[in-house]
Amino acid sequence: MLGLAFRRLLHAAATVLVAATASFLLLHLAPGDPVSAMLDQPTMSEATRAALRTRFGFDRPVAEQYARWIGAALHGDLGWSLTQQRPVAAVLADALPRTALLVGTALLLAFVAGVASGAFAGWRPRHPLARALVGGAVVLHAAPEFVIGLALVAVVALRYGLLPAGGYADPVADSLLSAPERVADRLRHLVLPATALALGWTAIVARHQRAAVGDVARGDFVRTARAKGVAEGAVLVRHTLRAALAPTVALLGLALPALVGGAVVTESVFAWPGMGLLATQAVGARDYALVTGAVVVGSAAVAAGGLLAELLQAWLDPRLGASAEDGA
Repeated sequence: MLGLAFRRLLHAAATVLVAATASFLLLHLAPGDPVSAMLDQPTMSEATRAALRTRFGFDRPVAEQYARWIGAALHGDLGWSLTQQRPVAAVLADALPRTALLVGTALLLAFVAGVASGAFAGWRPRHPLARALVGGAVVLHAAPEFVIGLALVAVVALRYGLLPAGGYADPVADSLLSAPERVADRLRHLVLPATALALGWTAIVARHQRAAVGDVARGDFVRTARAKGVAEGAVLVRHTLRAALAPTVALLGLALPALVGGAVVTESVFAWPGMGLLATQAVGARDYALVTGAVVVGSAAVAAGGLLAELLQAWLDPRLGASAEDGA
């Protein structure tokens, strides 16, 4: 297991390096630079613009800029955000916990609801509720996240006023709330964006779990357990779910990068002040350092999640872990 973890850690580091290099080159090879985007003022002289480009190193060859950036990044310095006027690491440190809260909640919702509904649909495939769940999963799988988000805002927030339409907290009352009231306010603002982000993956997890439970339920050991008089609930929980969970857990490695990517859209729809919204605004302002820093942190989080999912899958089914060890 340790050898597998070490090899996968090297793969994760290589993934982060490739993602960071690609984003750096794409940004720096595009026409113009952040100084042109930020200081597009008629009163600004060319001499001043040139001095600013020299100060921030935008007048140097791209290869030299990359060498300087990668050298600093390896020492933990992700650069200076021109739009935020702060170190990129400090800006991301403020936004990362909010994105982690949103993505983590969506991931939990997607897998808890998906495993539960998929297990029921696989265990009782002819039940009317199981058929309704299968139909709902097809619809949710096909719907884009921004459409789900806008529908939730229109119905839940604007039509019935049950939950806030956006933001991270009540900007007026936040400083007046007690600690428990502040936590409750955060949760109220979290419900809609987390639900919008989770629903698509809830459908995917439910479909995989339904198929896995259906396959396992036809196994000899399940029939043997029933023949011994084991209760149906115990057959499902003890003999079926654990074996059926391993292929579903493998989806974690796919779900996490998809949810991190989906958070960019969801945070924009709900004005959730996380890394996705920050990166979107940084792209518009051509804040190279902030965009690249967000890509580094985001890809590192995704790689760590994929590694965790693979280790968890190997723990649930040791045969898969042994196979990965042999094939790595």
